[in-house]
Amino acid sequence: MKEKRKTGFLLTAFVLAFLITLVLSESMLRIAGYSPWKKLKIFPANTPIMHQYDHKLGWKNKPGKYKVPPFSENGKEACVTLLQGGNRDCGYEGESGKADQVVIVGGSYTVGWGLSDDETFAWLLQRRIPSIEVLNYGTAGYGTYQSLLTLEAVLKKISRPRVVLYGFMLHHKDRNVASFDWLELLRKISRAGIIDVPYCTLEKGLLTKHEPEGFISLPLSDRLALVAFVEKTWMRHKTRRRVECKNEVTKRLLIEMNQVAKNYGARFLVSIFQSEKSCKKELMEFMGQNDIIYIDNDFEMTEEFVIQGDGHPNARMNAKWIDGIEVSARRYLKDD
Repeated sequence: MKEKRKTGFLLTAFVLAFLITLVLSESMLRIAGYSPWKKLKIFPANTPIMHQYDHKLGWKNKPGKYKVPPFSENGKEACVTLLQGGNRDCGYEGESGKADQVVIVGGSYTVGWGLSDDETFAWLLQRRIPSIEVLNYGTAGYGTYQSLLTLEAVLKKISRPRVVLYGFMLHHKDRNVASFDWLELLRKISRAGIIDVPYCTLEKGLLTKHEPEGFISLPLSDRLALVAFVEKTWMRHKTRRRVECKNEVTKRLLIEMNQVAKNYGARFLVSIFQSEKSCKKELMEFMGQNDIIYIDNDFEMTEEFVIQGDGHPNARMNAKWIDGIEVSARRYLKDD
C-alpha cells in the first residue's frame, strides 16, 4: 500500500511540475512577444481556391472558371479561366498544336494574379501575334525550380514549341531553396493546406533537387505559443544554410531551363519583372555569358501600376511589359 501511495504521489508531483513548467514557459513566451500560429487573411473571404495538390510540384493550377472578388472598394472582379492542361486561357482560336507555340512559365506576375484573362500580357501577346499559340502555365507562388519542373512536363506533351518565356522576380530565389521565411509565409496564407514546396540546395558544389516539404506542424501549435516556438526553432535550424546558396541555385536552374528549351528546339527568354538594382546587374551579366536572352521589364511599381489592396501588377503594367516581350519573341518565331 505504501508503495502505491508513493508511486501515486510521485506521479502527481510530476504532473504538477509539468503543468507549472508549461504555464510558466507559455507565459514567458507570450510576454516576450511570441504567440500561437495564426492564419493571415490577405484575400477576400470569397476568393476561390484555384490550386490543387500535386505530389511533385507541391501545388498546381486547378482547371475551371473563377470569379475573383475585388481587393479594394474601387477594384473590380476578375474573370479567370484555367484550362484542362493547367494553363491559363490566352484566347487562342486555332487548333492546338498546329501553330508555333510560345510556352510561358513563372509565378503570380506571370499568370496574372488578380487580373481577368484578357488583361494579362500572355493574352496581349496572343492578340498581337495571332498566328502563334500562347500557352501560359504561370502559377501563383512558383519559383524557378517549380517553373523548370512544369516546363519539363509541358514540353513532352506539345508539338511545336519555338519560344519559352520565364517570368523572373527577386523572391524566386528564396522559393527555389524553400527558405524559412517562404515556408512560414505559405503556412500562414494557405487556405487549402497546400504548403509543401520542392526545392534545391548545393551539396558539395552540385545542384541537389529535393522532394516537396513544408513547415513542420505539431498538435496545439494554434493554441500554445510554446509549441509554435518549438516548430519555428526546429525549422530555423533545418533551413539555416539554404539562403546562403540561393543565388547560385537560381543560376544553375536558369542554365537547366535554357538547356531544356534547346533540347526541344525552342529559344529561352527571361523577362525580369522585379529585382534589386545590384541583383539585376549581376543577373544580366550572368545571362549574357550563358546565351540566355533577357528582357528588362523591371519598371517601378508605383500606385498606378498595381492592383489596389493587393499589390500585384495591374493591367496597365502588363500592357507595359508586352512591348519588350513581343519584340523578343518575334525574333525566334519561324511562321509569324
